[in-house]
Parts: sequence; structure tokens; C-alpha cells
Amino acid sequence: MIDISVAGREYGPTAGIRPLREAVANLYNDMHRKGKESQYTWENVAIVPGGRAGLIRIAAVLGSSYLSFFLPDYTAYNEMLSLFKNFAAIPVPLSEEDGYHIHPNKIAEEIARGSSVILTSNPRNPTGRVVCNPELAEIQDICRGRATFISDEFY
Repeated sequence: MIDISVAGREYGPTAGIRPLREAVANLYNDMHRKGKESQYTWENVAIVPGGRAGLIRIAAVLGSSYLSFFLPDYTAYNEMLSLFKNFAAIPVPLSEEDGYHIHPNKIAEEIARGSSVILTSNPRNPTGRVVCNPELAEIQDICRGRATFISDEFY
């Protein structure tokens, strides 16, 4: 039954209700953090009303930085990134010849050139190409301690 009383029509918390945030943290711990000392808590989770809202929240808290994103990709990235003056968005074209593949060495090159944030969609929009393990783990290792890696995992 759905609560449609006056009390049930209030706006929820901006980051989402705690039971849902706890459930998401537990799911990620179960799927990705088994046996690891550090575990996610509800405080590490924010529920957002869509990818754009989530990415805008992330962009709002990034400090001054160079942010690389790969082309082709989600067309709204450029528009969203232009809202914030605290970082420079750097579009990085990928090659059609190899199916617009993001090679880990390409990410390392962008970091070496000064990018401190790497943004990509996964699966890649509009190509549908999926970045998965072991390559995804390699990308995470390259970024760890050197750059923030934002993977917009919309499916």
C-alpha cells in the first residue's frame, strides 16, 4: 500500500532515504568488497534522480582541475561540464579504427598531461562498448592516487 496521506507527500532527503542508502552500500559490499577491510556505509551513498543530477553533484564538489572525457560519448557531458568554472574540460577524441576503445595507456597519457579527473560512460554512449575487467581494474590502478576516475554506469 502506498502512503498518500499528507505526511507521505513530503520531499525526501536530498541524498535519499537512509534504508535505501544502506541497502545500496550492503549490495556493493557484498558484490565488490568481500574480504576487504574497508566497507561502504550509508554515508558513502547518495541516491540521485538520474545520471545528469549525479554528475552535476560530483562536478560541484571537484576542486580546480583538468577533466578529460573521451569522444564520442554522452553528448550532455560537454554542456554539464560547461556549467562549472572550477575546472577545464578536455575532450579527447578516440579512434574509429579500433572501435573507439579507451586504452588504459591513453588514460595514463591524459594524467601525465595534467588531468586530475577522468570521466567516461560505461557502457560507452553512443557506441555501446563496455569497459570491463581486467581492463577496468587496470584503469582503476592507473588512476588510484593520481586522478579521480568517474565511471557513469547508467545501466
